[in-house]
Amino acid sequence: MLWNNNTRLDLPTRAEIARRAHSQWLTWALASDTRFPRIPRHAVRDGGYQAMLASPRGRAVCHRWWRRALAAVERLTPAPLRDW
Repeated sequence: MLWNNNTRLDLPTRAEIARRAHSQWLTWALASDTRFPRIPRHAVRDGGYQAMLASPRGRAVCHRWWRRALAAVERLTPAPLRDW
């Protein structure tokens, strides 16, 4: 029988933490009445965000979206895992 005296090995990996936080955020976002901007299918270099970033309002929407998205991830991540 193998004994694990190292409790750190029982902790979730960073990938598992990221997947869990992302899943919780997506669940929250989909259940929310908030209308989030659609994510363009093309990279910035291919003009994917060109229309949105062309106006001050579009840039403000992008800034607000990322601020809210990252704040939600922070809020939904359990405190013991935030600095791990």
